[in-house]
Amino acid sequence: MHIYESRMMALSARQFEPAHDGSHVKYLRSVGLTNSRLGLAHSVWMLPEEIDILAETGSNVIINAVGNLKTRSGIPPIRNYIDAGINVGIGCDNCSCGDAQNMFQAMKLFAGLAAVSHAEPGPPTAAGTMKHATLGGAKILGLGGEVGALKPGMKADISILNLTAPQFVPLNSAARQTVFAESGESVDTVLVDGRVVMENRRLKTIDEEALRGAVEAVMPELREDIARISDRTGQIADALLEAHRRSWATDVGLKRYVGDATG
Repeated sequence: MHIYESRMMALSARQFEPAHDGSHVKYLRSVGLTNSRLGLAHSVWMLPEEIDILAETGSNVIINAVGNLKTRSGIPPIRNYIDAGINVGIGCDNCSCGDAQNMFQAMKLFAGLAAVSHAEPGPPTAAGTMKHATLGGAKILGLGGEVGALKPGMKADISILNLTAPQFVPLNSAARQTVFAESGESVDTVLVDGRVVMENRRLKTIDEEALRGAVEAVMPELREDIARISDRTGQIADALLEAHRRSWATDVGLKRYVGDATG
């Protein structure tokens, strides 16, 4: 479930959830949804008391740092979630927000963003970041014990990296170099449940040339659709911008945007 991605979403909670102290999380708790099966994507504008509720109920959080920065949604309180003992996973959001759908990119930003709001050394470490991206995500999806680790009895979901790439030479720390230096270019072979889906950097299950051709074939019509949508949204752009500015002028009890002195 998406929650508190933008400041506007936090403001909507303050305005439309008076019976639950202006909190979407308290509403979710009231209807019995806060538990280990709940994964809350984004969770940028989360109040401290809401973080406590998530910790108490065993609920999960998914950080989509790349998309949040692109859409200027704010900095999620990653360190607070970790310190509270909440299970945290890492996501890429969709292709219009996260663009690259690249978990290496997402891991690097996840590991670095905590420094923006916490000057003191602490988590997430590189090793911890890899755990959030694997075991953390598996638990959120209800797949704990099946995927997320290389252990007997688990599904063979494996990415094999070429360690002769410059970012791994010399190999001092597999975790640090994977999180902070790898971009995905070193991925040589990928297995999903033991099935090889990419080998020697070539996809085995998709005809890449045919896919590119199919995409190009639909692009003329898609560009026309985009132009029509742009025309429509352009007509209400001023009103949307005014609503956006008003949302920033209204106190929601939090600061999650580094460049805003009052938000």
